[in-house]
Amino acid sequence: MTYAEQTAANGQRDDEHMIYEMFEFSQYSDGSVLECRTMTTYTAEEVWLGKVIVTPRQTCSLNYKMAKDISDDLKRNAKAALKNGTTKNRAPRV
Repeated sequence: MTYAEQTAANGQRDDEHMIYEMFEFSQYSDGSVLECRTMTTYTAEEVWLGKVIVTPRQTCSLNYKMAKDISDDLKRNAKAALKNGTTKNRAPRV
């Protein structure tokens, strides 16, 4: 079970394993992502394959660049987690 799945099941924040949080997306050290509005979870592999879709509406703006930046950050962290087994936040903007 990924950290995102555990968080969704418990319904409580997991600040110990959370490495990235932007708008409604939380990412954990195993690369998994929790989309907090719908409580949808994604594994690091699903994130890296692009199954997490970040839209400008989810970023509370019409800024497509911000949505792309968040998506890129999630993928960057997921790739590192898949390679190393775990990761710290590698996003340059946070």
